[in-house]
Amino acid sequence: MIRYVGSGENPLERLRRHNKGDYKFTKGHRPWRLIYQETYKSRSEAMRRERFLKSGQGRNFLNRVLGKPAGSSNGRTSAFEADYPGSNPGPAGLPRKDS
Repeated sequence: MIRYVGSGENPLERLRRHNKGDYKFTKGHRPWRLIYQETYKSRSEAMRRERFLKSGQGRNFLNRVLGKPAGSSNGRTSAFEADYPGSNPGPAGLPRKDS
């Protein structure tokens, strides 16, 4: 399974562009579905979280929350809305822990 992790201010527009084929890496793995989303108050927080989710510990976290990869880019949970669309995909409905 290919799991894409990215960040942006408009995840639905970014998803549309991935499915349209505008990005080289994701073009060959269509269709994509948003299965997890987290939101943050600032871009720097979102980027920090994106880096974590792309790390070994972050992949392990996503495996625990979303389940082991099942051989498909399609997920099993739906997204939720909040202030700043941070790293996605992310576990829908899980509250972000504020420090």
